[in-house]
Amino acid sequence: RDGGFDIWMSRRDGPNCPWQAPVKIGPPISTNLYNEGDPEFTADGRVLFFGSDGPGGEGSGDIFLSRQTDPNDDLAWDEPVNLGPHVNTELHESNPWFVAAEGGGTLYFSRSVDGSPPTGDIYKVSMNRDGQTKGPAVFVTELNVPVPIGDHAPTVRADGRELIFWSGGAAGSRPGGVGLADLWVSTRQSVNDPWSAPRNLGMPVNSPFAELSATLTHDGRTLFFTSARPGGLGLPDLWMSTRGPSAEAEGDRSTQCPPLLTK
Repeated sequence: RDGGFDIWMSRRDGPNCPWQAPVKIGPPISTNLYNEGDPEFTADGRVLFFGSDGPGGEGSGDIFLSRQTDPNDDLAWDEPVNLGPHVNTELHESNPWFVAAEGGGTLYFSRSVDGSPPTGDIYKVSMNRDGQTKGPAVFVTELNVPVPIGDHAPTVRADGRELIFWSGGAAGSRPGGVGLADLWVSTRQSVNDPWSAPRNLGMPVNSPFAELSATLTHDGRTLFFTSARPGGLGLPDLWMSTRGPSAEAEGDRSTQCPPLLTK
């Protein structure tokens, strides 16, 4: 990496194939001077939301938007645009997650309480098709607990009816937690209903160690997250957990993986 945290990308030839070597998404997304992270794509992969402390921001960390300039090039992105004061403040905004809907969608994100994580809360803002906000972001009352417990990094199933986030932190765990910071889940009957009271995902997803930064696939079957639990390679590593029948168990072998090349 150059100058800070950067955004990287890895491809695979099918859902049951291994990931290829990561490639950094370079300028104008990742820079040599600032930190970029928390990437989130729209379902078609043409719009990227991410967090950055780079120039043109409102505070210590803001959320930006960039559009793909070439649909055949995963590394071709337009100059990022700050989402503006409806989303960004003098505090730290991060971890965007977009849920598409007719005429636009809803962007969920984290906002710090005292300038930087781990204290913080989850907010949401409505957006139109052009990526413009329809009004100021609002506090999602059902998901957050009072400080100093932090609530961060919402990830939402594509139908908008299940949301997973992490809660806890250095000040202590959320009541009912397994470790210092855990993944919690909330559901609702429709996108117009409030979220249910969050419940802990429990073990084996959570552990006595901190589980953070969850990402749920659009079909809702695979959950990626970071954890420093035993079995990793160093500091917090990427882990995954699946639910429901796997593609292989269903007999789906329509995608064949090419052989891995070795030297």
